[in-house]
Amino acid sequence: MIDRHDLPDGQWVDTRRSPDHAQYKAIMVAAERAATGAATMVEWASVVGRQMTEAWRVLDGDGKPLALDDEGWATAPAEIVDAACTLAQEAWSHWQANRRPLVTLPSRKDEPPTSSGTSENSSADTSAAAPSTSST
Repeated sequence: MIDRHDLPDGQWVDTRRSPDHAQYKAIMVAAERAATGAATMVEWASVVGRQMTEAWRVLDGDGKPLALDDEGWATAPAEIVDAACTLAQEAWSHWQANRRPLVTLPSRKDEPPTSSGTSENSSADTSAAAPSTSST
């Protein structure tokens, strides 16, 4: 499913409600990189925007449509890219909050079960809502 969001000057962005597996992996890798300091939150936000944006009508400074490709993302007005990434992050967060695993991972034999019967680490958080960062 896709949601269309109107932007200024007749522009719009279509945001996916849920990622496919390749998109999910790309977002999770970006989240891990940001969480470990190998990348920034800006890079994570950009990956979410790119992966969850299905289509757009975005104009360059001369009023010409930009393709939804690397060059289009690089040359689009910053406020439009920011809006697209924000909408994509909202869609990602909503999907993450409402998804349910299709299978329960078995617990590892070397880990004691918790009171719920699963191992402590078998239900690791894979939400990648937004990698936590500490401010100093």
